[in-house]
Amino acid sequence: MATTGRLLLPHDMLPRQRPRPRSLFWRPTFQRPNAAAAVPEGYSNGRFGSVPACSEAIAALEETSPGEAKEKDCSVCLEAFEEESDKLMRKMPCCHAFHESCIFEWLQVSRLCPLCRFALPTQAEAEAGLWPLLTPGSGSGT
Repeated sequence: MATTGRLLLPHDMLPRQRPRPRSLFWRPTFQRPNAAAAVPEGYSNGRFGSVPACSEAIAALEETSPGEAKEKDCSVCLEAFEEESDKLMRKMPCCHAFHESCIFEWLQVSRLCPLCRFALPTQAEAEAGLWPLLTPGSGSGT
């Protein structure tokens, strides 16, 4: 090997690569080897991360009355609970109450409680036998 009189550096040992043409909007990205398999269930097919709750879990929500609810209004529709109202109310396992139609519609899009993000089981979890789940206040501790 002929020497040119200068110190040989590590980058001099690598083959020369032509620079990649970069467009105005080019951004280097890191691709995981198996990126398609690593996408969580709620983000596939263009969804924004929500996963609907299991229909059996939705139907099993406990009925309640406006007097028993700790909230004064429905956090989904923002209407006040009225004693004389003909709207039925349901209570999530986390004890948050909502109008029945409001929470049923919400849970068909997202399994999370609108107030505290308590998660009801998905259809896949219910089929795997993971439902009924423990409620927040009924811990299985010793």
